[in-house]
Amino acid sequence: AYEDYKVTGVQTCALPICCTDAGCDEVLQYQNLGDKLLTLGAEAELRREWRHGGLFALSYAWQRSGYGNLDGIANSPEHLVALKHAVALGRSGATLANVLRAESGREVVDGSHKTPAVFLWDLTVTGDAVPGHLTYGLGVRNLTDARVEHPVSPELAPLDTVPQPGRTAFATLTATY
Repeated sequence: AYEDYKVTGVQTCALPICCTDAGCDEVLQYQNLGDKLLTLGAEAELRREWRHGGLFALSYAWQRSGYGNLDGIANSPEHLVALKHAVALGRSGATLANVLRAESGREVVDGSHKTPAVFLWDLTVTGDAVPGHLTYGLGVRNLTDARVEHPVSPELAPLDTVPQPGRTAFATLTATY
C-alpha cells in the first residue's frame, strides 16, 4: 500500500502516485533532476562481415558517469564487452547468431555495494519465410540461465536489486507489405 505525501520543492514518486508541493497525481511520471549528469566514455569494435551472412565482431565500451563529478551512478555498468558471431545456415537464407556479453557490476542506489559482474549468452536463428515479405526469428536469451540482478530506486525498499529474467525463449514474426 502507498500513501499520499507531500514534500515541498521536490518531486517524490512512489508507485502509482507522484507528489509535488502542488499535490499528487495518479499518473506515474519520471522527471529529470536539477543536477547535471556528467558522462565520459569510449567504444571500440573490430568487425568482419562476409558476403553470405557471416559476421564476427568484438566490441568494448567504457563509461563513467556522475552528478557533478565522475564518481559513478547507480545501475550503470562501467565496462561492457561483447563477442558476436553469425553464420549462414546452408542455402536456406537463415542465419544462426551467437552473442556473448560481459557486463561489470552495477552500483546500487545507496552506494553500499555493486551487483556481481555477469556473463550472458544469446542464441538466435533468423530468416525469411517469404522473401521480402515475412521474416522470422527464434532464439534463447541468457542461454546459461545466469542469475542477474539490477539496482532499483528507493521506492521499492527494502529491495535494493530485482532479479532479471533467466533463460528466456522467444519467437518473432514480421510481415512487410
